[in-house]
Amino acid sequence: MMFDSYEFDEQQYQKEQNDKRKILTKDPLISAFLQENGLKIADIEQLHFLEEYHQSLSKCQQCRGLFACKQEIIGMRRELEWNGVLTMVLGSCPYLKEKKSKEQFLHNFDHSDIPEELRMIDLNSIAVDKEDKSYSTVWINLCKIAQGQINKGLFIAGDFGVGKTYLSIAFINTMAKKGYRCSFIKTGQFVNMMRSLLISDKNEYDDLLERIKNSDYLVFDDFGTETLTSYSRDDLLFTILDYRMENKRLTVFTSNLTMKALYENLKYDKQRNVDDLRAKRMMERVRNLALECHLGGINKRNKL
Repeated sequence: MMFDSYEFDEQQYQKEQNDKRKILTKDPLISAFLQENGLKIADIEQLHFLEEYHQSLSKCQQCRGLFACKQEIIGMRRELEWNGVLTMVLGSCPYLKEKKSKEQFLHNFDHSDIPEELRMIDLNSIAVDKEDKSYSTVWINLCKIAQGQINKGLFIAGDFGVGKTYLSIAFINTMAKKGYRCSFIKTGQFVNMMRSLLISDKNEYDDLLERIKNSDYLVFDDFGTETLTSYSRDDLLFTILDYRMENKRLTVFTSNLTMKALYENLKYDKQRNVDDLRAKRMMERVRNLALECHLGGINKRNKL
């Protein structure tokens, strides 16, 4: 079998490389990179790095945000580094950097059951001028707590959908943004998770329990709606509340029940056995930690 011989054309190759260099130097970002590092494009042998960099940045032209990102990995683009040798790395675009900066406070959570769509709200982002008086009153009291003017938590009681969870998330996010260690707990969900951890991973159970007991600020959302057992009431929730009361850790509760109704609920276990003493001990902690307030208004979920 005969093969055509291939003869490398050095002159043609150099012409192609020079043509590429002329095109690449027209890119202002490549020119800026070369200038910042005291380089000339003639010094660069790995032109394919410059080409990939140019192609990657071309996808970012006129980008309106992460929702419209055209990169293979959202918010990540190819970038060049020079340390005597030209290398290519994945870097964050300005939109992703801004997002990470805004979300930095999330690292201050010891535990968070906050849904993703509510992770960025805070007390400053709530417009209360069109809300009823009780909503404004609760918001004002939460602001006073955040400013250190009230040194006790709130027990926010109200019907479904009136804004208890929304306000409590805005509060706990505000405190996390101030740099405090925080936890936001969906009570029923948390009880189920901890019961599973107690069986599957006792070390993780003990570690999480300690972090939540010691969080500077804690929200128990939907408190009193969890399935009541001797474990949930006496071993888990009482342990947390007793520690936080003794160590003056500020705690906020939201509930569909008033404190009076919560006490009645806490008296009965799953078998409807009455344990009035344990219910009173639990309520003593709740009352010591929080002032009761009532949130009225219409069900805002019906507007959706």
